[in-house]
Amino acid sequence: MFFNKFYNLLLSFWFLFFINIKIFILKKFYKKKIIFFFHPNTKLTKIHTFYLEFFFKKLNNYKVFYASKIYINKNYYIINQFFLNKIYGVDIFFSNNISDSFTANSKKIYIHHDIYDTPLVEKNKEPQLVKRLLNYDYIFIPSIKSKKLFQSLFKNNIKKPIIKVLGQYLRLTFLLKNKIKKNNKNLNNVIIAPTNFYSFPKLTMQNKIIKIIKLLIDKKINVVYRPHPSNINDKKIVTIIKRFQHNSFFNFDCSSNYINSYSSSSLMITDMSGTAYTYAMFTGNPVIFFSVNENYINKQKYNLLNFFKDRKKIGTVITNPNLIIKTINRIMNKKNFYLVNINQIKKLFLVNKNLNILSQIKI
Repeated sequence: MFFNKFYNLLLSFWFLFFINIKIFILKKFYKKKIIFFFHPNTKLTKIHTFYLEFFFKKLNNYKVFYASKIYINKNYYIINQFFLNKIYGVDIFFSNNISDSFTANSKKIYIHHDIYDTPLVEKNKEPQLVKRLLNYDYIFIPSIKSKKLFQSLFKNNIKKPIIKVLGQYLRLTFLLKNKIKKNNKNLNNVIIAPTNFYSFPKLTMQNKIIKIIKLLIDKKINVVYRPHPSNINDKKIVTIIKRFQHNSFFNFDCSSNYINSYSSSSLMITDMSGTAYTYAMFTGNPVIFFSVNENYINKQKYNLLNFFKDRKKIGTVITNPNLIIKTINRIMNKKNFYLVNINQIKKLFLVNKNLNILSQIKI
């Protein structure tokens, strides 16, 4: 562990020097503008790289540098977050998870990584979240579904980031462009994809997952378990894998790109993960939201958020795991009903078909 940290630190020193030289040459002799995309959360980096690179490579007049705190692939520089303010000449700094350090004298843009207005943190942690977001000049959100959430966060701040609605969710657009055509009509595959169970401990379905998986495989329903990337190596996840790893109806998905597992399924079960809406709009399939505490949702006024208001438009909400089989049968018989609602919501994420993510900012 110590050796890895020391090695990464040495690489950071080297890349810091190399990047500054390269930026100087690109600006001085090629008149290029520079974008620096930094991934501050190492556990979540790989699930975002594939679609972000797809969009940023279209910016012909810009040179894009990608960086992370750990090795991702040959296209990524290893940079310790501490050194970011020693990188000069960058015009625009991007991140899609919140960074606390930035390249020197850059426009700072946060691209919100969630498709909907899913709660970002628990209520008592919101002041610290706002403090961190205030460091950005712009916040890009995918649709008007998220606008009220961010406006409410900054309601007590005079100076605040400019919120821009992109009219696209970059990940969804990428998935739809690369969609694998499969006939999901007779598939018997269910995805279980909960949110990070440490983010909202009072709302996580984690303690019910083993029971739900058992109920499904007892009925010979194929289960694809896809935990939140932040939890992949957690002992709670390991326990579940060990419990079911020899069962032919159980599959564990920790891939960075879920296009195959989503395309091969007919239904998703989640608690409050924003991936529910990505999944519904990508596949046209419904979602079962397993809620462990509706009273808490109402008490915290989360029920006013579009994420919770729209749950029954794309699926249904249950609170008892014993109802899971009955609910699956009922919801699958109403797939066409949910598909109409899903397609209506999807229009909000296809407003700007020829998206230029830099067209609305001043450099």
